[in-house]
Amino acid sequence: MSKSDIKRNRSKKRLNRKAENHISMMINIIFVLLLASFCIYAVLHLFTHKKSYRADGIAHYKNGEYEEALADFDSAMDEKQWFSGKINADIMMYRADCLMRLDRFAEASNTYVTILRDYNDSHYDRDEVSYMSELALSLENFKNGDYVSTVAAFTKAVDAGHTEIAIFAAICYANQGKFDMMKQYADIYVASYGMTSYLYYEFAVYYIREGDYDSALLNVNAGLSATDDTYKKELSYLEIVCYKEKQDFQKAYDLALSYQATYPGDALGMDILDFLDTRVNIDTHPINPFFESRPETSSDPSDE
Repeated sequence: MSKSDIKRNRSKKRLNRKAENHISMMINIIFVLLLASFCIYAVLHLFTHKKSYRADGIAHYKNGEYEEALADFDSAMDEKQWFSGKINADIMMYRADCLMRLDRFAEASNTYVTILRDYNDSHYDRDEVSYMSELALSLENFKNGDYVSTVAAFTKAVDAGHTEIAIFAAICYANQGKFDMMKQYADIYVASYGMTSYLYYEFAVYYIREGDYDSALLNVNAGLSATDDTYKKELSYLEIVCYKEKQDFQKAYDLALSYQATYPGDALGMDILDFLDTRVNIDTHPINPFFESRPETSSDPSDE
């Protein structure tokens, strides 16, 4: 081998070593960049604002600001954090409760279903969450006017100790015309939470059906004096009915006049006022004018 060939081989080896070193250096740089990227990605997914949003949501929740709390909980769920299954389940539970308190029952039911589906390993009572999903769905159906299929879920809730649901069972039974059952569940609700204008109204209806007009009037008057005036119109009408049934027609008539002035055009009010008018404003004059103008005649035969 000539000296020139030896030089060429040495030069080629040097070039190969340089190429290998360059490739190795590039590989190392790429590895470092990938490692750095992974570290940044890991930091971003291990340390997020999830807990901060959750804390803000809980603060709003405790203040009764459920719309604001819901927005914070949604923001918390938007934060994609690793190993956050337990905190996510907790946030979703708060979110579902906010939706329940905002009467967004269908969304609440779906949220409970999501918890059961996506967070199996979290520490919560699956039976309780399943029950809440069923209850939320029943409340949605109740809101849409279903007073038959929903009552079973409500009575089950009351039996489980959720006495606040007794009011819904009472309303269902009232709409079914089952007034004894209505009163049973209304009494359960009242024992824990007190009366509402709706319950005063339903109790008055119950006692009117029983023919106990004095007890009905006690509920009517209490309902009319309550700060909750949601059923003021209905209670005012029942007051007229009670006095009518007690045959205190003048009192009933005066109340009917006031009712008609307050609620002009109300069909029930006009009907009962017309009836009471016939009992109070009795026309003593003959209907047939012939009897009014006919001269008196003696029945004594001696006058003939």
